[in-house]
Formats: sequence, structure tokens, C-alpha cells
Amino acid sequence: MTRKRFPVYSHGFPGSLRLVWLLSLSTMGKNCIAFGCHNTHQKGFSLFKFPTNDKLRKAWTLEVQRTRDKWHGPTKNSAVCSEHFVEDCFESTSVMSKLMGIKMRQMLKSNAIPTIFKRPSATPKRLRVSSATEKRSRARVIHFIFCTVIVP
Repeated sequence: MTRKRFPVYSHGFPGSLRLVWLLSLSTMGKNCIAFGCHNTHQKGFSLFKFPTNDKLRKAWTLEVQRTRDKWHGPTKNSAVCSEHFVEDCFESTSVMSKLMGIKMRQMLKSNAIPTIFKRPSATPKRLRVSSATEKRSRARVIHFIFCTVIVP
């Protein structure tokens, strides 16, 4: 028994829309790799894989490493979300799609580099002190105050 082969457009998507849909699937379920960023495709953000051009890939890697010093570099699944690119990095959308209110997939220009990153804070995090330690410390201060005050 032979299986029936369905044409490429059998999923209800016209050719070009199906291509956009397949491209968006390639980044679904991934998080943005930038420091402190938790944006995903499911949250409505566009994610962009690292470019294959070596010069551009190195520029992207250096930008990300400025905020993630222990990061060793991109993997084949590493992606950066649209929040890390300035508006000039995107191809302009058509006037017709803007007028009709159609949300188009954001497309990066070929020379786009992510430059907007949240920097890690320079101040160290406050160490958590146990409540027992805090109580003993307060008790010592109160004891010191009452024992050193001379009553006339």
C-alpha cells in the first residue's frame, strides 16, 4: 500500500504565507539569549537567529558578550529578540499593511546588529541575613542602649 503524498500547500497556507509560517516555527519555543531578557516567540516577540556571515556573527557575539561575560558564543539555536535592535535595523513595512492593520513579520536588514542590552548591575546583591541573626543584632543594640543610659 502506498502513501498518498500531499502537495506543499495542503496545510491551508498559500505558498508565501506557508514559508513565513515555517520560518517562524524555526524560532518557536526559544528564549532570547540576551542577559535579563526572557522574551519568547509565544510572548509575541520576533526572534532572530545569529547570521551565517562570519563578520556579522562576530559583531553579534561581541554585543551579547558585553552583558554575559561567561557566555561562550552562539549555538545553532541561539536567537536574539526584536527588543535588542533599533528601529532602523528593520525593513520598512508596506503602507498597505499599516493601513489595514495587518501585523507583518519583522524582517532585519542584512547589516543589522543588536545594540540595545540591559547591563548587569555593578552593585553586588545584598546577602540575605537570617531572621534569627537580625533578632540577636537588634537585641544587642537595645541592651546596649538601656544598659548605658544613666538614670538621674
